[in-house]
Amino acid sequence: MSTDFWHEHLQTQYTWVAKEQTQVIGLVSVYFKQDKPYIQFLFTKAGEHGVATALHQAMMQHLTQQQIETVYVDADVNNASFFDRRGFERLTDDSFDSAAAVCLHKSIS
Repeated sequence: MSTDFWHEHLQTQYTWVAKEQTQVIGLVSVYFKQDKPYIQFLFTKAGEHGVATALHQAMMQHLTQQQIETVYVDADVNNASFFDRRGFERLTDDSFDSAAAVCLHKSIS
């Protein structure tokens, strides 16, 4: 992904970055679609165990402090289990138009 892509997308959302010394080893970001918070990116450097979990925890803590009631994620089938293990539930209605394979949500209030 180009630098322009990141500048455009990261300016309009919350983003948490994990660094080891000066190297970025992971990030998670949340954007708002129709006033609903969606996890857009959750990336980690290969082999960095526990980074995704730590980023997820920091993000959830911040959203809770902001009194966000529910957070959503459009997840690839291969990545949905990460969110399943953290209490996210699969949406079964047609109220969300998801281009991804699985749309999940979690109540956090």
